[in-house]
Amino acid sequence: MKIDISNAAPEMDLRVAKPVREFSIPQIQGAALASDMAGLRVKTHGVVTAVMDTGFVIQDPEGDNDPKTSDAVFVYVGKPDGGDGAAVSGGATKVRVGDAVEVTGQVTEFAPGKGKFSQPVTELGGGVTVAVTAHGQPLPEPALIGQGGRMPPDKDMIEGQRFLSSLEWMRVRLDKAVVVGPTNKYGEAVVLADDGAGASGRNERGGLTVSEGDNNPERIEVALGHKGDTVPAPQLNVGDHVGSIVGILQQQFGRWEVLPTDKPQGITKGNLKPQVANLVGTPTQMTVASFNVDNFSPEAGERVTAVGKAIVENLRAPDIIGLQEIQDNDGPKNSGNTDASKTYQGLIAAIKAAGGPDYAWVDLPPENNADGGEPGGNIRPGFLYRTDRVEYVDGSKARIGASNPAFAGSRKSLLCQFRFGGQEVTVVNNHFASKMGSTDEFGLIQPLVNGGETQRTAQAQVVGSYVKDILDKDPQTNVVVLGDCNEDTFNKPIKVLKGFGLMPLDEQLKPYERFSYNYGGNSQAIDHMFVPTRLLDAAEFQYVHIDSEFADSGRVSDHDPAVLRLTLAKAGK
Repeated sequence: MKIDISNAAPEMDLRVAKPVREFSIPQIQGAALASDMAGLRVKTHGVVTAVMDTGFVIQDPEGDNDPKTSDAVFVYVGKPDGGDGAAVSGGATKVRVGDAVEVTGQVTEFAPGKGKFSQPVTELGGGVTVAVTAHGQPLPEPALIGQGGRMPPDKDMIEGQRFLSSLEWMRVRLDKAVVVGPTNKYGEAVVLADDGAGASGRNERGGLTVSEGDNNPERIEVALGHKGDTVPAPQLNVGDHVGSIVGILQQQFGRWEVLPTDKPQGITKGNLKPQVANLVGTPTQMTVASFNVDNFSPEAGERVTAVGKAIVENLRAPDIIGLQEIQDNDGPKNSGNTDASKTYQGLIAAIKAAGGPDYAWVDLPPENNADGGEPGGNIRPGFLYRTDRVEYVDGSKARIGASNPAFAGSRKSLLCQFRFGGQEVTVVNNHFASKMGSTDEFGLIQPLVNGGETQRTAQAQVVGSYVKDILDKDPQTNVVVLGDCNEDTFNKPIKVLKGFGLMPLDEQLKPYERFSYNYGGNSQAIDHMFVPTRLLDAAEFQYVHIDSEFADSGRVSDHDPAVLRLTLAKAGK
């Protein structure tokens, strides 16, 4: 929306020698993602609704009743001591919530968080002057998000941007909010208003699953534990509820986030429980698991015990475990060491202490700091196998992609052969390149750029070709490909593996039940297991949800493990 400023009466700000025109906050904000007045020096009025480290938020107490334009704006004044040279009439530290103020400043568009690809937010800055005209004014009624108020779109991310931008900096309210992204280490959770009414993609455990073409713009992050809180943020899991949330809608690090101004009310727990695998090995059925154990080393402390217990109690001691993110013996210490023997031995001891069987390990150390991940940690894929049920075929281990540019700076895939019940099984353990370089989910680039996809596609090509060569030589070879692929089933790298006849087993599940990870409230399947078509009838598959749905404080990793049970006697010819 273009604003006609031709009839606005200008005055002169002598200190900065620029013309000043007076507009309402909705006029300044406009109906577009960015203000048409960017660069102009303006005067406006509003009531202070929040005070922050570098400024404060003001909102027009009446608004313009246009749902496309925000009624609030942030006033940037710099640090309270004015260390950046900002001059504030009356002093920023004297502005209080409930003050009516007259503000003069320059309209700017600021991209918070990740820079030029973030959706900009409108601010007033550039040498702000502030005059308090009254104290103790009533705050504007918060805009209701959800039924009876403003309904967010449920599929189109561009529409989602526009919807949230129209509420930028405003007081908002969410009722009957259901958690779809658990409390993280920053005290943030992700919710849907009205128990998810109108949201597509809800899964059976209460979360919100991403699907092809639907990145779920209806989810909203809530800063339950923002700076200044004296009480720790509530540790909320997927399916928990918050009766009412009132706060300021701001953009933080590429996501829209409600900063509560009132203590969230009516928190009720959903009593979601970690799952236990229903696929258990038998004398004639072998179980194989894939588990990203999140930068695991002896330095993980209590988590060593917790992972061992989870393998025994939740995964029920699989015959073979393909592990990802195994670190070397001194973890993130950048010592030049790559040996992980103590890491494996510590986990094996923890499994035994939890009442589990004896395991042995298989590893091929990477070159120091050459495979990505936390500097000094030297993460790599590796294997544990039950010595009472499985035999490792000596000399079978190999690193796939060790000299291939597709694996430069990334984990090399590890191939091993095992023997179970007289039959050999080849297992390939992968941890494809990360998603570093992805653009913001609510950023300017839509659809978002899937960082690292080109490299992951090339890695899938290498692994798929390698396995195809094995099967071309002997079509009866039993092969399992597993690991953290960092991709959903509908994305190109997984389709490449399918093109080599490797079938993703999560396709056995209902579409919205395919998830092993939670990113920003989106449940998604980035951990996979594959078998050739010949083994499909012999394969049963399950994600065991023990991590992705639970607050950081209550999980052993950030990934859910996956379990496969193979009945080799049922394998096709």
